[in-house]
Amino acid sequence: MRKPVLVVDDSRVATAALRRMLEQQGLPVDAAESGEEAIEYLRSNVHPSVIFLDHMMPGMDGFEALSAIRRDMRLALVPVVMYTSQEAENYLGQALARGANDVLHKPPRPVE
Repeated sequence: MRKPVLVVDDSRVATAALRRMLEQQGLPVDAAESGEEAIEYLRSNVHPSVIFLDHMMPGMDGFEALSAIRRDMRLALVPVVMYTSQEAENYLGQALARGANDVLHKPPRPVE
């Protein structure tokens, strides 16, 4: 059985769009609506094959959740892709410097 992909986003519309694309590729998808919920999921479930992490969420934002994930040695090798509508030129550099593996912009395109 394939390990799930974890999508972390407070927007149900954005989660549904990404879920649809991932499931069309045959990937099982789990979802969390906040950074805090994602951390709890990661503590009590099989580690996902990849995490798609929204940047702007109430409470723990994506960068804070990314920091918490990277501090946990059990999760250090799980790829994290920031999933965001941020368009700033320096955002990719900031995300990579904080431990993200890549950035996927909203709305996603299947080719990405």
